Amino acid sequence: YEYDDYLEDLMFTFKENMDVALHPIFLYPFRKLLRKKYRKETIVFAPSSFEKEMERGFQTLPLLFQGIKLPTIQLFEKEKDYKQSSKSFLRRKGIKEVIHLRKNVEIPERIVLVDDMCTSGETLKRMYELVKHKEKVKIFTIAINKKLLE
Repeated sequence: YEYDDYLEDLMFTFKENMDVALHPIFLYPFRKLLRKKYRKETIVFAPSSFEKEMERGFQTLPLLFQGIKLPTIQLFEKEKDYKQSSKSFLRRKGIKEVIHLRKNVEIPERIVLVDDMCTSGETLKRMYELVKHKEKVKIFTIAINKKLLE
């Protein structure tokens, strides 16, 4: 999807207002396509901070992918809550100091890095930096800032 005000509000309602009943609307129409396209890969979710997960009571991306039936792994951890949307475009690069590989986790050879909203691309860039040595790395996002595609 194109990241616009409507989608931003919808995702905010899901994530921050904890309206978990909304979770199927984002990927439900694409579940068969996603299962077919990524059947040989392992899904790797962008991390949320432990504090944010406790506050919400659920993990956003695993819930969004529920029912798609693809292998998943949590390769990354986020040291602290670092809300990029509240930062300037230049300050978003600070995510590099917050996201790290988890210890003692084996990285599959074929992976899909997944983030829900790609506004600046910094989270996905950081994740890619940490795994780019693998055989095959793909990227998937539910919504993307149109400016990144230009």
